[in-house]
Amino acid sequence: MIRLAAEAAAFHGDRLDSAAPARVSLGVFGRAARLPGLEPMPAHQFRRVLRDLTRALLAPDQFKTSYINLFDCPLLPAMPEYKPQTWDEQPYCELSPFGRAHVLSAVVALLADEPVGRLTLGAHRPWHGHRTLETLLADAPRWVQAMLIRSSVTWPAPLRARVDGHHRQTGMEVDDVLAQFSAWRAERERQQRERTSLIG
Repeated sequence: MIRLAAEAAAFHGDRLDSAAPARVSLGVFGRAARLPGLEPMPAHQFRRVLRDLTRALLAPDQFKTSYINLFDCPLLPAMPEYKPQTWDEQPYCELSPFGRAHVLSAVVALLADEPVGRLTLGAHRPWHGHRTLETLLADAPRWVQAMLIRSSVTWPAPLRARVDGHHRQTGMEVDDVLAQFSAWRAERERQQRERTSLIG
């Protein structure tokens, strides 16, 4: 675990530059990912989970901030608050090395079935308590919840079951929510183009 931050910073796509620590194996070089409390996860599935949770963690909310700002890993330098400027997805592989490390430590903390204290100790900002996949689903914007519900069909069964539980509890109409979000984005982009043309 002590080496997680350095290795997370080196992780890019499906690659690590050094061997994973014994307790947290990140599922690279074709090996299964192993996280506390979870069954081993095939590497290709872990990459899908990482892709989807990266989008969820970095997604803007109504206050122009993101869920990633609730995570604070003391093994990393203090990270500036992430403030997305657009609604466009920022893929994991396009983040800075420390940005990837920050996201990866948050993903480990979300998926583990026990508090991973060293990943969320609050060394640089107030501690917000143990965050889980369930709290992410409860707190995220509705379109993020819908995105995770849809994309979780490719996740390992235990993680998919946790998302399915949220889906059953909320009764969310996933297709409707995503269609409404797409229409809202299209309208905002149209308005932005009109404003730009007026001053161009």
